[in-house]
Amino acid sequence: MMLRLSMLGMIGLMFLSQTGGTAVSASKSDQIDIHLRSRVPSTDQPGAWRLIIRPEEWKPSETAVVICDMWDRHWCASASARVAELAGPMNEIVSMARSRGILIVHSPSECMSAYKDHPARKNAIAVTAGTVPDYLGKWNSRLDKEADWPVDQSDGGCDCATPCKQGNPWRKQIDAIFIDPKDIISDDGIQIGRLFEQRGIRHVIVMGVHTNMCVVGRPFGARNLARWGKDVVIMRDMTDTMYNPKMSPQVNHFTGTSVVLEHIEKYICPTIASTDLTGKPPFRFAADIRPKIVFVTAEHEYRADQRLPEFARLLENHYDLACDFAAGRAQSSGTGIHRIENLQTLADADLCVIAVRRRALPEDQMKIIREYLNSGKGIIGIRTASHAFNAKQDVPSPDGARDSSGKPILLSQWLKFDEEVLGCKYTGHYDKGPEGTKISLSPAAKTHPILAGLKTDGFVSPSWLYTNDLDPEITPLLIGTVEGKKPEPVAWTYGYKGGRVFYTSLGHWDDWKIDPFRAMMIRAVFWTMNKPIPPVTPEAGTQGN
Repeated sequence: MMLRLSMLGMIGLMFLSQTGGTAVSASKSDQIDIHLRSRVPSTDQPGAWRLIIRPEEWKPSETAVVICDMWDRHWCASASARVAELAGPMNEIVSMARSRGILIVHSPSECMSAYKDHPARKNAIAVTAGTVPDYLGKWNSRLDKEADWPVDQSDGGCDCATPCKQGNPWRKQIDAIFIDPKDIISDDGIQIGRLFEQRGIRHVIVMGVHTNMCVVGRPFGARNLARWGKDVVIMRDMTDTMYNPKMSPQVNHFTGTSVVLEHIEKYICPTIASTDLTGKPPFRFAADIRPKIVFVTAEHEYRADQRLPEFARLLENHYDLACDFAAGRAQSSGTGIHRIENLQTLADADLCVIAVRRRALPEDQMKIIREYLNSGKGIIGIRTASHAFNAKQDVPSPDGARDSSGKPILLSQWLKFDEEVLGCKYTGHYDKGPEGTKISLSPAAKTHPILAGLKTDGFVSPSWLYTNDLDPEITPLLIGTVEGKKPEPVAWTYGYKGGRVFYTSLGHWDDWKIDPFRAMMIRAVFWTMNKPIPPVTPEAGTQGN
């Protein structure tokens, strides 16, 4: 089952290696390694977005955590229950942040009277001087150029079976989150802004509830902090939405949070995971029982950083799956290409989808990938996954480290990943020819669950045809043909360490526009997880359960 943050081993504040994109670097203990996930407009396709994860180092003395509206009670019973579940893990994270020297700001709005004698409240009141923007004193409902809000919360967002009566029952912050005398208690954006100026705060991590309301809109919320120019992020697994699945877009409650976070990553600010402080996989609510897929991307040729997040949105919205991402840079050369950030999220994944090209990795990152692949869970490889971890040359560690003999320490590669995991040996590709690669159904695959009933014959992939030496144990599903060349399988199934494997050498960005290809990929997702395959129509972009 899915790991919960509170159920994982007590890692505490031990120093972890920076190379895994984890919490604390032993060699740079005065810095925090932060991994900012955002969506940026595609330069290749107008209206499309790319998902990127950008590493940064933040000084704790210049960083604050703002805890938004984690009240003792909410008018919605379901919201109250989720706050109570969230509070324990949040307190653990806040304690870690505090011990690193990060400023902690508790902001339970409309509850300041409960803390009139608390030292942390007095710390806030003591700050009276400083010039900050007037808008820090006002609610912010929308930034310039921000698109329409993606969920309908006009009913207040209560998702209880019988809607709760709205009101203001909160009196204080929930007791499960400890308030240190050196912390700050304030719900005043001007006051918090002055304090940030006084303390030299440049970076702000916002957590709490609710993502689609107070977290972004409060005077001290993400919109105003972004407008002010602060490096603001929302901790995406330490939040919740006020969203009723009966309202548009009519998705699972937790998918509603994902939809809102995607909007935030496009128009307001990046997000991070609690992993950056804990080194553990992200927190998940107990009621979030959606199977989890992790997309691992690091390639520059086929727009995986665009197409796979689009595919993930389809899977979440229409097939009730949870999706997360581990991502490297979408470029073929340059500083930092031999890293993939956020791989820790694989620890509780049910399926790993790999779209990586010629990467060497730090040993601890490769270890995470091997541990997942050895777990017997599902694997999907797309296109360049056949040469995912073969950089074609030795890659020295970027920090210049050397072994005891003085030789450069090399990054880790998996040269036979294609042979061992995917059932093939990648040998190259044919020229695509003027008509592209024609796709037909393998005779042995007509009854295979991934293809049964799909009209996959006759579509054309616009890119070239990969060539592979194949293990006799594969089950070929689709065959690709270019004029004058030997036909080659372009999709097949295999097995690795007891887990199901699906690989396709298709995956050009235009392949994702082809209904039968997209439907095949949806079915492959469920087949590799060994779960019943739901009805998938050729119009898979809009259909689902």
